[in-house]
Amino acid sequence: MRAVYLDLEHASLPDLLTITGDAAHHLIKVVRLKDHEKLLIMNGKGLLASAEVKEIGKRDLRVQILQSKVEPKRELIKLVIAVPSKEAMEDVLRQSVELGITHIQPLLTQYSEKHFEMSDRQRRVLESALIQSNNPYFPEMAKAMKFEDYLKELSPEESYLYFSSRPRSNCAQALKIPCTLIIGPEGGFSETEESALETRANVKFIHLPSYILRTPTAVCTAAGLVFGSQLK
Repeated sequence: MRAVYLDLEHASLPDLLTITGDAAHHLIKVVRLKDHEKLLIMNGKGLLASAEVKEIGKRDLRVQILQSKVEPKRELIKLVIAVPSKEAMEDVLRQSVELGITHIQPLLTQYSEKHFEMSDRQRRVLESALIQSNNPYFPEMAKAMKFEDYLKELSPEESYLYFSSRPRSNCAQALKIPCTLIIGPEGGFSETEESALETRANVKFIHLPSYILRTPTAVCTAAGLVFGSQLK
């Protein structure tokens, strides 16, 4: 079923909905929807609504809502990531939606990019990934924080996994979810930053026998390792 993202609230969903703007243009001109075709409507806040096309105009279309629900949010993985290049960050955002990552905390570290603010292009990447994956939820995006400020906010109740490029003594013996993945910059955290993480009892280190990974590759590898550890 073709999916579409619409910025709307579940409570205000009418029986007959008119779709306009860029979403309508894409469905009419690019997808070329036909009368009576089914459509999945999503709002990034848990809404999944099935609809049927009733009328197609030149710039808008009307659909009838057949069924709707709000999908429960699954709190599995959060992501803390040293800010990479813009291109790499777009890949990370796309993969985070596909993997079901619920929160993203950008970090400003010694070897990371020194600034991060969500762009319109990155928001479109999130929308595209939402449609492609049928994930009902966007990840919650936090404002970028300096490494030392974030360290002060580590919760003693949460489980953190840091994927280090160097072997450490504080290694994880078992992987559990929910958890928070900490991914450093492609040049790695500084020795001082890693040492600060090592002092936290609930931050477990994982060292993989791999070469240096690009940030998007590291995110997928880390999430895959956590998911794979849950298989029985």
